[in-house]
Amino acid sequence: MSEWLTTLWTTLNETNVYSKWPGGYLGGLLFESGVLNDEPLLELVTKILDSVETLGRHLIVAADDSQTGNYIAFDMDKVAKKDIPRRVVASASIPLVFPN
Repeated sequence: MSEWLTTLWTTLNETNVYSKWPGGYLGGLLFESGVLNDEPLLELVTKILDSVETLGRHLIVAADDSQTGNYIAFDMDKVAKKDIPRRVVASASIPLVFPN
């Protein structure tokens, strides 16, 4: 597991995290919900979470509600599997920069 994580971090680059919208930065700001498209990050997180699941690990993702400041935990047993990657990406997103 540690070798896999080391490889992930040493090979990670901006194309794994974001891409420009077809209309560029301005198009993202005006016509999308963020300046950059975070679909590459969503794909990466989905792949990572799928591999965590195959290891038989239990996952709980913690985040703060930006409106209330309250702590929120997303437990993989209580949240639909398809929703977890989007929630992870949303918890790491910078408002106005990334859409989630």
